[in-house]
Amino acid sequence: MVILNHFHADWMPSGFIGVDVFFVISGYVITLNLASKQHLRFAEFCLGFYAHRIKRLFPALCLMVVLSSVAISLFNPDAHRSINTGWTALFGASNIFLWAQANDYFSGATQLNPFTHTWSLGVEEQFYFVFPVILWIGLVKLGHRPRLLTYFLAATCTLSVVSFLVYSQLKPMAAYYLMPTRFWELASGAMLALGTRRSRSRPGRRFRNAPAVAMAGLFSTCLLPATWFSVSIPMAVLFTAAMIHQERRDHYVYDALSGKVAVHLGRVSYSLYLWHWPLLVVGKWTIGAGPLASLAVLLTVILFAEMSFRHVEQPFRLSRWGPTEFRTLSYGLGALSITAVLLHAGLKPIADGLYLGIRPALAERGAESLARPYTAIDGLAWAGEKCVLQSNRDVGKTIDPQACSFGASPNPRRIIVFGNSFSAAFLHGLEELARNDRFTITLTSSWGASATPNMPNKSEWSAVNTYYWDKIYPELASSLKSGDWVFLMSDLHDFSPSKASLESRDLIGRYRSELSGMAQQLGRRRVKLAVLHGNPFAREAQCEPAIALAQWFSPFGRPCNFYGKEDTLQRRRPLDIALKSLGSQIVIVDLLDVFCPSATCNYEGKSGEVLYRDGWSHPSAEAARLSYPILRDAFTALR
Repeated sequence: MVILNHFHADWMPSGFIGVDVFFVISGYVITLNLASKQHLRFAEFCLGFYAHRIKRLFPALCLMVVLSSVAISLFNPDAHRSINTGWTALFGASNIFLWAQANDYFSGATQLNPFTHTWSLGVEEQFYFVFPVILWIGLVKLGHRPRLLTYFLAATCTLSVVSFLVYSQLKPMAAYYLMPTRFWELASGAMLALGTRRSRSRPGRRFRNAPAVAMAGLFSTCLLPATWFSVSIPMAVLFTAAMIHQERRDHYVYDALSGKVAVHLGRVSYSLYLWHWPLLVVGKWTIGAGPLASLAVLLTVILFAEMSFRHVEQPFRLSRWGPTEFRTLSYGLGALSITAVLLHAGLKPIADGLYLGIRPALAERGAESLARPYTAIDGLAWAGEKCVLQSNRDVGKTIDPQACSFGASPNPRRIIVFGNSFSAAFLHGLEELARNDRFTITLTSSWGASATPNMPNKSEWSAVNTYYWDKIYPELASSLKSGDWVFLMSDLHDFSPSKASLESRDLIGRYRSELSGMAQQLGRRRVKLAVLHGNPFAREAQCEPAIALAQWFSPFGRPCNFYGKEDTLQRRRPLDIALKSLGSQIVIVDLLDVFCPSATCNYEGKSGEVLYRDGWSHPSAEAARLSYPILRDAFTALR
């Protein structure tokens, strides 16, 4: 399920639930195994389990992390973020790292990170760090009362699943990545195991067709839209639990799942899971993602998985590492630490030098450059970080208009720019406007901000968004005089979804109403309002500047999903109609011809310029300068 989803998401949009199936099975199998050893003392009970887990998981993991880190450094000029993910995976913390990155407005594209899939290992390892202690207390310390343990797990499961459902709406990345919101899946398998042990002498009722119904339900769940993960994941857990509970050895489902092919697939499943994603990512960076490329990568995955299973996984798992479990654990942790040091202190410092390709010609690379202070040769300067709000921690921060302004004097006309990170990305185009057309421009930005003050904002930056529009905007806008401008520069991606819906139409209607209200309020003081139109949907390309451009090691094309110009125009048509319906109330600044000069809206400008500085479609300094003629026409036409 997982591999099919990763290779071709359209075949199984929710195939990622294979991980959730695994969580239930893992909780079931591990609990049965541990429960059979409850006669051991606490230290032996826990140390034996942890030693076994290290022997089982970490040799193949260490090899995959090292080889994949070297490989991605050869083809990605900014491999540090990927290497950091691999480094945290060694300590079972990549899920936490990826969650933190998801909350980072400028996190790298997870689709091009070879270690994104290790989040599930992090969840599992964190669960099993605490679960043996809980199990030993419930089975031994409390006087062999497994029913109390089941009640405790049931209560914890309830709390966990409620947290998952709530957070999937409020903070979906936390619901997806973190162990507490996934605890219930592994614990469901554990409760099944405890129930199985108690009921062996008096087996419960079995329904003849229950396994087939559960199997059909599981595969039907894979076909649900990926955005329904708050529904598909609970369904996957329920169907998996039903298959385990209703197991029948005289049923054809049992025959199919216990056949030689299925059993071998199960034996090598860890290696398959471990290697499929980094090989797929490296394939995207090199041979592309076409049908033949995908087939080549799939065959390579099978080869690597078999080799890893036979020559790494099994030998290390079955060998004796030390005379005691404590010594085995020490050897494992020592090898893990050495691997981590090699990655962090050895590979990371030289990763840039390993890159085999041609670096994109960019004056400013990466989204982190958006908040960098800037000083031009002629003295024009912008204070960078002092002019932007980057997280909810910046609530209360003061933006100094003098430090954030640049341009002509004395008494020029002013433009104050408000918006999300896209406003900061256009610094170099606004610089030309200030230098050549006698404007003073005050450039501000708030990461993750809504397009207008009262638009809904459920992002991780909702608090700073409210502060930005309720405090910063009115303070700065109040200083404007007749003939001055407010310029709203934000990514309007959310107003042009791939499939229009009633929700998107309502959102556009609200946006139009907001703009009209702002224009009227500013118009009473003869201040004009300009709005940046929606740019091409480069964010959805799941691309990076280095992979978007032609490289010698990617002769068969690149995996970027670029839209055509006609498709882009059609998709943003509802937004276009709404903006144009406001007539003379606003001035629309449309840069589509800059960012899509040909039939395909890719990363290349008319003369080969690189149009984006990162994978989040933030315009490059070069693209911002290309935008200057259109900016000049918009702001000087009404003088």
